Amino acid sequence: MQTILDEDGLVVKTIAVNHGPGALVPALAFRIEYKGKSIVYSGDTNSVTDNMILLAQDADVLIYDTAIMDDAPSAEDDPVFFALHTTPTRLGQVAVASGAKRLILSHITPVTEGRLGEVKKIVRGQGYRGKVKAARDLMVINVGEIGDRPRFRKMIER
Repeated sequence: MQTILDEDGLVVKTIAVNHGPGALVPALAFRIEYKGKSIVYSGDTNSVTDNMILLAQDADVLIYDTAIMDDAPSAEDDPVFFALHTTPTRLGQVAVASGAKRLILSHITPVTEGRLGEVKKIVRGQGYRGKVKAARDLMVINVGEIGDRPRFRKMIER
């Protein structure tokens, strides 16, 4: 893990993640910290290493690649696509091991779009007990004092 910015209380860290076979598709994940709060973004990754667990330790929000299912596309049918992304099972394992408080499912593809309920169930089946939401365009996630107040929480979780 490397700190790429540390200025006026804002800290941005990055770590290499696997996005495909070997070094053919280099990728980075990011952690943004400010005023004791943290957001981690996986980008595209197959999560075969524990780098996401390391980066996401105790994150307030973990935004994660949700492009494939455990069974579709299958590694036999589309080995490249399967090698590029994280299965819901692995996503749940990383969320549990990292202790992330909230999980936002992003990079939703036609493969996962109609099966987000199943994705959430698989993640929960790994033992994750935090909040799980699917990302949507222009979605706002408040992290911190305003988002933690009960009267605002209802507005941001609809």
